[in-house]
This record gives sequence, structure tokens and C-alpha cells, in this order.
Amino acid sequence: MNKVITFSVNAYNVENTLEQLLESLVADPSIFDFMEVLIINDGSTDGTEIIGFNYSEKYPEVIKIINKQNGGLGSAINRGIQEAKGKYFKPVDGDDWINSEDLKRIINYMEKAESDMILCDYKCCYEDNRKEKIVHEFTGLENGKNYQLDEMLEVVNYMGYHAIFYKTSVLQGNNIKLDEHAFYVDTELDLYPIPFVKTVSYIDCCIYCYRLGTDGQSVSRESRIKNIGHARSVCYHLMKFFMDNKDKVTAKTAEYIKWRTACMICFYVRALLLFSPSKKIVAEIRGVKKNAIEIDRSILDYTKKRSKTVYLLFKEILLFYIPLSIHEKKKYIS
Repeated sequence: MNKVITFSVNAYNVENTLEQLLESLVADPSIFDFMEVLIINDGSTDGTEIIGFNYSEKYPEVIKIINKQNGGLGSAINRGIQEAKGKYFKPVDGDDWINSEDLKRIINYMEKAESDMILCDYKCCYEDNRKEKIVHEFTGLENGKNYQLDEMLEVVNYMGYHAIFYKTSVLQGNNIKLDEHAFYVDTELDLYPIPFVKTVSYIDCCIYCYRLGTDGQSVSRESRIKNIGHARSVCYHLMKFFMDNKDKVTAKTAEYIKWRTACMICFYVRALLLFSPSKKIVAEIRGVKKNAIEIDRSILDYTKKRSKTVYLLFKEILLFYIPLSIHEKKKYIS
């Protein structure tokens, strides 16, 4: 039987959380024939490999472990795309998990669906206070309706990593590849397939459970400082992606790619404010602004919608740099 969905698990040193994720995927044996789970062991040095191997032995019809040298999130997703046999593809980080209760429902929908992209809700799950929050980003969409991409973009202005399922043929057929050895490439997966997406549908269920509040997450202050080069790389790659594709897609799609690119610019520039003030940081912020203007000046208007901080920096950096740097750092002081 052909598999309907491939879950590709990005697994690097996740021995403490991997079992919870895998248990959430194998909770309902009635869907085993329709699902495959690829554990992409990205050079782990803890017990991740043995846990993955044990589950692949216990559930050989569903789970396969693939061991590879460490290459980061993008490398793990690239390998998952390459190996996937399911009709739809979904990467899952090894420290997150899946809502088992809705899994059968979305698989039943996918079995008959032909949309290039399927969207659904997801949960934010906070470690510190054990609270869960379902994120409803698609309230304007009709459940189960197949939309043209531009039609859907009239209603939705953000489609993120945790909510998106791509048709595997869109990814494999267009050689979608993410940056390797880098953080923050989830935004690349959000955007790189978009020029090839024609149809989108939304299913009113909640699948992805996103764990927040753990040490070492990529959005923590320490990680943003440590991995500033990764943020820069993804930022500039997205600006180039927009420049290369803005005349190849519809005006509405180009505006969406521009908006998401502006969001990544804001993320990078605000991370620069976490460093001690210096002429080097000022020069880097000016360089980002210059590059954005050369591609499309209206990107600056989009930064205003996303972050007043970044907009003010771009407008008059010498006036706002020091106070905004202090303000940004205070956000991480509890």
C-alpha cells in the first residue's frame, strides 16, 4: 500500500524526548499502512541512535532509522525529502511531538487530497508551566476547501513550519534544498517551495506539538548570539531568493515572499542588538538595509509592519542604535 504521509524526524541528541515523539506517532495501529516515519539521526552522540533502532525493530512497517554525519537541521530535512515515499511530507523536530488524536483524521483527508500544500493548526506547549495553547492562524479558511494559492493569500498572511504539510512531489520534483550546518532554515522550508505551489487546503485539526521553554532552543538569547552567522546567512539567502523569484510568480505570491523575507531581516537585525554596541554592528545593520533597498525598497515598509525597532534603526541608526540595543537586551532579563 502506498504511504500517505512521511514524518521525517530531525534527530540530534534527543534521547530525552525522542521516545515521547515516537510513541505519539505509533499510538494508533490502524494508520500504520498509511504512514512512514524516518528517523534522521544527524550524528548524535547520545542514546538517540539506539532508541531509534529499537523502535525501527519494533515497528518495521512504519519506522526506519537513517544514520548520517552531522549536518544540522537543513541537512536532516534534505535527507528526509530525498528518502520520503509518502504522498505528503512533514518534518518534526526530535524534541517536539504529534497530537495522536487528530492524526488519523488528517491522514484520511490526505488520502483523497490533491492540494500541493495542506495547512492545519498546531499547539505551543510550554515546559515551565505545562500550559498548552492551540494556534489558530487560518480562521478565515473553510475547512477542507481547495484554494488557489493567491486566493488563499487574500485571507492568510503567514504559513509557518509547524502548520505546513507539502506534497512530496513538490519538494522532490523541484529539487528543494535547505542550507546545511545552519539554524533558522525552517523559514527556507516555508518559502522555497512556494513558487511551485498552486493549490492549498486547510483541515481543521491540530497535529504538531511545539515544545517551548527548554534550554538551548534556537530562539534563546544565548543561541541567537552564538548562531548570528547562521541568521545572517539565511537572511541574505532569502533576500536573494526573493530577488530571483519576484518576477516569476504572481504579484500576490511575490508580496508574500517579500513579507516573510522582511520578517527574517527583522529577526537577524534584532539579534545584532544583543551584542555590545560597536561600529562593526552599525556597519552590518547598514549593510542589510542597503542590500534590501537594492532588491526592493518596499521591503523597508514591511519591516515597519513586523518590527518598529528595526524600522527605526533603518530610518536613523545613529539616533536609535544605543537605546534600542538596551531595550532589546532587557527583553531577556527576567
